[in-house]
Amino acid sequence: MKTLLIAFLISTTTFANIPQGSYLLDKIACSVGNKTLKLGGKFMVYTITLDVFESKMRMTAIAKNRPWAPFKLDCVQQNYGDYSIISNDTYEGNLPLESVKCNSSLWEKILRKNLFGVEEQSNFSYSYSDGKLVVQNPNSITKYSCADNGGHAIYYYTKK
Repeated sequence: MKTLLIAFLISTTTFANIPQGSYLLDKIACSVGNKTLKLGGKFMVYTITLDVFESKMRMTAIAKNRPWAPFKLDCVQQNYGDYSIISNDTYEGNLPLESVKCNSSLWEKILRKNLFGVEEQSNFSYSYSDGKLVVQNPNSITKYSCADNGGHAIYYYTKK
């Protein structure tokens, strides 16, 4: 009976992990209002991936110029950090800057000044269903233009 009770307690305190693998960012939406942030602009486009490992995450943002752009842009920013699941819909972790590399030092300076997706140690809410991962942190230091309305960014990913 005692063994059965211990087994029950262990099984009920096990939390759902975020499935490991690579995720592609579909969009960033603001928690307040109906604003969806663009992943790029007229002359550039971002491709953002999130690689989830057992207790680590790596976010890679690749910025490239569009074919008609009057400039050449080829930048890669990587953030790498730890995380641990603390409940069925929350993990604690961080995603500090690991590296920024661009085809020109000017672009590197611009990117370092406007870092993408960098997070300090904090709690993040997440949900996962049918290959879709949604992550948000109301205390994010990277609020983009969502902070204008008192909101924060919500990241929508699809598992590759």
